[in-house]
Amino acid sequence: MGQRGAPPPDAVVCRNCFRPPVYALTIYALATGVLILLAGASCDQSPNPTSATKPVPGAENRRDVPPAPQKTQPTLASLSPAATDLLVGMGARDHLLAVSNFDADRDETRGLARVGDYRTQDWEKLSALRPKKMIIQMRPDRLPPGLGDRAHELGIELVNLTIDGLDDVFKAIPQLGKAAWEQEKAAARLDELRKQFETVRRRVENAPKVKTLIVVNDDGRSVAGPGTFLDDILKAAGGDNAAAPLGIQWPTVDREKILELSPQVVIHLLPKASPQVVREAEKFWASLPQLPAVRDKRVHVLTEWYALLPGDHVGAMAEQYALILHPFANVKPLSGTPEPR
Repeated sequence: MGQRGAPPPDAVVCRNCFRPPVYALTIYALATGVLILLAGASCDQSPNPTSATKPVPGAENRRDVPPAPQKTQPTLASLSPAATDLLVGMGARDHLLAVSNFDADRDETRGLARVGDYRTQDWEKLSALRPKKMIIQMRPDRLPPGLGDRAHELGIELVNLTIDGLDDVFKAIPQLGKAAWEQEKAAARLDELRKQFETVRRRVENAPKVKTLIVVNDDGRSVAGPGTFLDDILKAAGGDNAAAPLGIQWPTVDREKILELSPQVVIHLLPKASPQVVREAEKFWASLPQLPAVRDKRVHVLTEWYALLPGDHVGAMAEQYALILHPFANVKPLSGTPEPR
């Protein structure tokens, strides 16, 4: 009996009796390799083969899909309510980082920081916000001392607007469009406003001029004279400024002077005035019964928040003035223009 594990005697005798040819061994090796590869592939398959091979929808067009637009980073601080209104009107509100203390509380600017006005600037907030540009509306000879130096220290570029007449409003629009990198939007909005005024002028061009006094403060003593944007709006709407002979942009008048000017219509501008303030204004005019505008019940108190603003709503104001002065001249208000009271 041989040792444990030793081959039986016949196996030893016959182990060299048969030797397979070389090509057979080669075929055998190739077949074995294929089987191993197939087995490995089957093990790597997902439990859900159909989902693993399903193409991603739209993948074949992925190169044609434009990248998502990046959100505009606000970089402008506006210390001019008129500039704010013009930027919003041209569709550039997303460039605003902060507004002035005097800006109206409106949906388009609600939540933006308030950083000052034409008299004072909140440099602490401006230092934290770091706008690239700050829009102001000041005469060059009335710039606060040190304003330019402080802005330069913070790396803020000043954009100064000069707005007196209506043409200055039109000039400010492309200036603001450039500051906000929105030249095309500015050009489109400017074209719309010019067409709006041209439409108003055509509608009232054959109507008689109406002698009108535009009052700009609570007690009726300050009025809009020649060379102002309000004077230009009045002319476009078919009015004749009763305060033109005074030769001053913003003259102060008393009761005697108002009676002397003898306006046919009074437009009293009281933006966002309370009912109490409106009642006091009405009492003031009632105390002048001999005035043609009072006698004929043609005193109009306007309380729209933009009533004194040389901004994007100047066209709406022209529409409203035209309705007041020429109610029968086929002048229709644009959408959103309030009816006169």
